[in-house]
Amino acid sequence: MKALVAVAALAGTAHANPADVIGLGARAIAMGGAQVASAEDSTAGYYNPALLASFDDIHIDVGYQMAVPRIGANGERFAVDRAAGIATGIAVPGRVLAKRVAIGATLFIPDQQVTRTRTLPAERPRFIAYDNRPQRLLMAATAAVEIVDGLQVGAGVAYMA
Repeated sequence: MKALVAVAALAGTAHANPADVIGLGARAIAMGGAQVASAEDSTAGYYNPALLASFDDIHIDVGYQMAVPRIGANGERFAVDRAAGIATGIAVPGRVLAKRVAIGATLFIPDQQVTRTRTLPAERPRFIAYDNRPQRLLMAATAAVEIVDGLQVGAGVAYMA
């Protein structure tokens, strides 16, 4: 238990990306991001890597997604750029020594720019979750293994630019 607490204490700061703010893939967006337990495609590599080891078939997904936030405060509307781009993913399951294993990769490429930062006047309200954050490149690589029947463990690494 002490080791678990020590590892949790070492966790770094989380930063939002397009998938966190809007979602990744049409199904995830339509479900309001409720994909952790129900991902049935390559988005499992982002939402719950352990699910990859439960797949029987290879999944290759390519899609275009766009969100146009309409944001306001105190009766005033604020111009926030649309967040759009290509979302792709692959999940490749298999077996090693009779254990189910899988690898996956996820990529989101914004269509306006690969990355962006900008500053706004301090007196102006900001909606950082819908302004700069969705304008990021996202790459993730994941792997999963089935420990016993019905119990999978997965891990991954993500890069945001």
